Amino acid sequence: MMKSCYVNNKSLSWACHICITTVSLLYFYLNRRHGYLEKLSLPHEKAFLCFGSPPILWYNYIHHFYFMEAFKRFKSQTFTRYNGSLPTLTTMNPMEKIKDKNLLLTLSDGSLWKLLRKDITPVFTSGKLKEMMEPVSDIANQFVAYIETQSSEGKSIKIQDKFQGLTLDIINACAYGIKTNSSEEPDHELLRHSKIFPGMFKYVDMFGKANDELIKIANSIIETRESHNIEKKDFLNVLVQMRKKSHEDPNTLLNDEIITAQAIIFFIAGYSTTSTTLCCLTYMLATHPEIQEKLYKEIVSSEDKDFSEHSYTSAVIKETLRMYPPVALHLRVCAKDTEVEGIPIKKGTIIEMPIYASHYNPEFFPNPNEFKPERFFQENNLEIIPNTYRPFGNGNRSCIAYRLSFHILVFGYRNHQKLKGAGAS
Repeated sequence: MMKSCYVNNKSLSWACHICITTVSLLYFYLNRRHGYLEKLSLPHEKAFLCFGSPPILWYNYIHHFYFMEAFKRFKSQTFTRYNGSLPTLTTMNPMEKIKDKNLLLTLSDGSLWKLLRKDITPVFTSGKLKEMMEPVSDIANQFVAYIETQSSEGKSIKIQDKFQGLTLDIINACAYGIKTNSSEEPDHELLRHSKIFPGMFKYVDMFGKANDELIKIANSIIETRESHNIEKKDFLNVLVQMRKKSHEDPNTLLNDEIITAQAIIFFIAGYSTTSTTLCCLTYMLATHPEIQEKLYKEIVSSEDKDFSEHSYTSAVIKETLRMYPPVALHLRVCAKDTEVEGIPIKKGTIIEMPIYASHYNPEFFPNPNEFKPERFFQENNLEIIPNTYRPFGNGNRSCIAYRLSFHILVFGYRNHQKLKGAGAS
């Protein structure tokens, strides 16, 4: 009995020694990594022991409010912190030198990104977009007809769901050549799986399942087109051609998985951001009737014309995107040791650009809480500091679907205004 007790105590002692040694080594390793940022002449968010700067995890409010509070507290447009053990430079400084030659997109290395962009960018030229947007008018009219029916029957409408459906139908038609009617088929498999993505970080397992299902659907469509030599004027056709090239070139960086992933990335980027912006746009116009009336008059008088980048419609959408940016944070990773405005940045450092904080900085946008589309009138363009307005990103790696997103927003609200003109609320 005593011997057994002695053995157990000895085992427990060894276990304690191992745990203490492991924790100590981890502590010293992480703290050694934590020495880099403290040496920079920048405000620094102090790390909590070896676990990094805690506010993002511990503050019980949306993280972009943390960034706004931190910039105000530090009285600086740039500060540093640790994301776990990862050194992070957080900035809303519109530094011209933070460009893609120094910073690489997180999801793909530089050479792979150049290869992808070379093939994908032509899809978003003005001519290609006009071809892709041909089905939009019918889809928008279909959407309006459904809303009119629901309204005439006195039924309440959850507009966020309906805008998600509208956006999904447009993306399916323009990008993938699939005809869907989400208003009449709310349980369509694409809509069902797509609803997972806005909360993907909260439900990781569900996100994985939805991702797998969407990949299966994309693969199925691509394989059908390849086997039947089907060609359409849409985004998926570009991916089909990319797959053919990759199969012919054994040295290419592309493979079927990477190419199919572009279909999913395009879907996620266009679906959630556009439908959310449509909801915000609806709210802002409902609470600013004078702006809505002016917008309505332009839409009615220009119904069969293209909306230019300098139209009132464009200004209203841009101001909505300023106040409600679809992406709250842009992330880049430094690809090599470099220096920006006298600040040495090591390879592997995360560059964090909080968009919401930038858009609500009164130094960049006076009276930022006011909804003022005139900020984006052509004559006021010079007053906007470059790189301070970036709802879709900026530079060579700005959101590749910006033009498509803009067109969807214009078409979506153009038809919503037609509904208002018919007397619906």
